[in-house]
Amino acid sequence: MLRKGIRKTIKMKNKNIIQWCIYVGVYLMILFHLLSCKPTVYNPDTDPEVLDWYIDNNDTIIYTKQDSIIDQRERWEYIRSLEHDSLWE
Repeated sequence: MLRKGIRKTIKMKNKNIIQWCIYVGVYLMILFHLLSCKPTVYNPDTDPEVLDWYIDNNDTIIYTKQDSIIDQRERWEYIRSLEHDSLWE
């Protein structure tokens, strides 16, 4: 009877030790992951799509290649509208 009680106590202690090891292992994995993650900071100077950027009243204004294409099309349409305008003829 005493041996059964001792065996049961040893099994419970082993179970608790295993649970504790699992918790510590998971905690350490999460901790190492968080410490190894570096925040990514966007730098418009290194982005090849950015042609120009500036800060205006705490707003970052970014002028990209796509913006340049859109502006060029609008300029072209404006020039064409002037050429076909009857007031200029």
